[in-house]
Amino acid sequence: MSPVRDMSKPSPLFVIEAPGKVRVLRRSLRKLGMHAEVVCTKGHFVAFPERLRPLGITSDYQPIGLRANPAVVRRLQALARDADVFIATDDDQEGHRIAVDVYQHIKAIARRTVRLPLRDISMDGVRQVLERAAPVAVHTGRPAGVRRIVDRLIGYSYSRQGIACGRVSSALLSVTARHAPIIGHVVLSLPAADGGEVFACRMPVTRETLSLWRYRQRLLWDSQPARVMKVAGKRTSPLNYAGLMQHVLARHHEVRA
Repeated sequence: MSPVRDMSKPSPLFVIEAPGKVRVLRRSLRKLGMHAEVVCTKGHFVAFPERLRPLGITSDYQPIGLRANPAVVRRLQALARDADVFIATDDDQEGHRIAVDVYQHIKAIARRTVRLPLRDISMDGVRQVLERAAPVAVHTGRPAGVRRIVDRLIGYSYSRQGIACGRVSSALLSVTARHAPIIGHVVLSLPAADGGEVFACRMPVTRETLSLWRYRQRLLWDSQPARVMKVAGKRTSPLNYAGLMQHVLARHHEVRA
């Protein structure tokens, strides 16, 4: 039986990054008997302005142009006042940076603030990380804070005439310029001469080769000399950031091999 909640005290507050995880985490907490509020930061809610000028970095490399999302801050502070706050952002550099930013906005009003480096939002995962709850270590946010400044300096120094340049986007554009992203595959199937298992060859398709493979498909569909049984091409879903990163990693492993 779940413990009776003391209505005179604010509900515990869990802070995470992604909106899509709010319901799942809330459900896991209920299974553990915790009646808690769950709020998301929607990623980095503290960031530099989108425009690169003014730079917002001092001569000794200290940021002065960082801004927080007012709506997120208001909600965080309203729920954190006199409450136990569990900052459950991801267990990585960016998650640590967000945790420190959240802590700095609520430390003066929360009853207690602890860090939960969350990796798994299932009931068992939450239970395990609750056992390792610890005070927020401000120094863990420094690596991502430094990278934030460096990214800003790169963008400011090299972006010209409205063309953006950054550590992530420029590197990805460079990769796609050298290696066209794969958008699908063509499967060639042929019977084995000894009647054994059918041989299948899977060929990658890029935007540049898609028309060529469609032409080849028409030529080979009923090709008896080649004894081609099937030529099937299938396009994948539109390319997104995750797909592009998978493509980059695959190419990286091919080059190293």
